[in-house]
Amino acid sequence: MRPIIYLNLSLMDLQKYSIEDYLSAINAIANIVINRMFVKGKLENYNFIIDTGNRNFSSLPLSTVK
Repeated sequence: MRPIIYLNLSLMDLQKYSIEDYLSAINAIANIVINRMFVKGKLENYNFIIDTGNRNFSSLPLSTVK
């Protein structure tokens, strides 16, 4: 199994939530994937799909790109 985590950057609201809040949420999701979906003793991975909402990385706020 290769879980796919879809992240839509165009829906991020940095006025309402800080980047640390988003990073905490991503960390929580990654921990759930690792603990619930991976088989112990096997080398596995997961895929991140990042949708920038028709924007490129240079048009996103620098704090988001970091």
